[in-house]
Amino acid sequence: MPLDIPEKREQMNTPVEKNPSRLSTCLGRRSLRRKLLFVGVLSLPLWAGCGKPEPIPPLQFRAQELAALGVSRFQESRYSDAFSYFQQSLEINRAIANQSGVGRDLASIGTILIEIGNLEEAIPILEQAAAVQASVEDLSGRSVSMAALGLAHLYRGETALASETLEAARDLAEKSKNRKALASIFSHLGLLKRQRKEFEEARQYYFKALKLNRKLDDPAGQAANLNNLGFVAMQTGSAEEAEKYLLRALTLDQKIENKPGIASDLSNLASLEESKGHPRRALQFYQQALEVNEKIGLKTRVLRDLRNLIRIHQLLGDEDQAEYCRQKEQKIISEIKDRQ
Repeated sequence: MPLDIPEKREQMNTPVEKNPSRLSTCLGRRSLRRKLLFVGVLSLPLWAGCGKPEPIPPLQFRAQELAALGVSRFQESRYSDAFSYFQQSLEINRAIANQSGVGRDLASIGTILIEIGNLEEAIPILEQAAAVQASVEDLSGRSVSMAALGLAHLYRGETALASETLEAARDLAEKSKNRKALASIFSHLGLLKRQRKEFEEARQYYFKALKLNRKLDDPAGQAANLNNLGFVAMQTGSAEEAEKYLLRALTLDQKIENKPGIASDLSNLASLEESKGHPRRALQFYQQALEVNEKIGLKTRVLRDLRNLIRIHQLLGDEDQAEYCRQKEQKIISEIKDRQ
């Protein structure tokens, strides 16, 4: 399956079996993702208990190690490595008939696919994850998969199906008391309301999500929902309020070095400056967003930034710079086609 991410894959040099401290290091990292990590898929409840853990069979332990490494790489925006680790974990969990692990790995893979924009493949994988989790009565895990699935439908413009899926996910999250998933679901419902131009309802959902993010000490989630509130303010003509929210989001993302979040914050600030009639200031923000996304290596986002820059350069009458951006755009499009 081709991924729009750097080709380089890393190899594990020190197995966790020989160095158990590596596992806790992987799991102890703070979640950095705004759009998809706040879905809550990439949390690993198997290691969340207190006291002395029960013995884990070697193969299951190996799958847990691989999944933990997948979480870590996802947090670093190293999606190709994360995808590889979750696939390896999935193979082991299928071999040992660990259905809980299978559901978790499928949900994580589906989340990565949404993140890189591959909705066509993400949806059936997330449906499979939810079905597996239903078979083992994993309400909490299923709420996470359904939340991601609802978001995928939302991105495809299937609002009725998204609404039905997200309400089902909400019910599961409330029954299982999965507050992280519930925060994600509130955020997704806010997006749904925003798309329907029901801005006050959207604002209320984002505030609910933000409140849970704060209780969970999730700065990436907080930044995401501050960003969302900024969008609502922009769409309702409150530029000053929008700027306040977006700058707070940027400050939080910079503090935790959340590069995807930083890029999104910069892009949104650029959109705000455009709406205020300040194309040169918008240009600066779009250029900064491009530089961050180029470092991340996710080409779909780089393409979006380049297209924004082309539009602004044309608006300013700078055809040389617009043409330079077009050439970069075509090069990236060719690279994506070659890899497919």
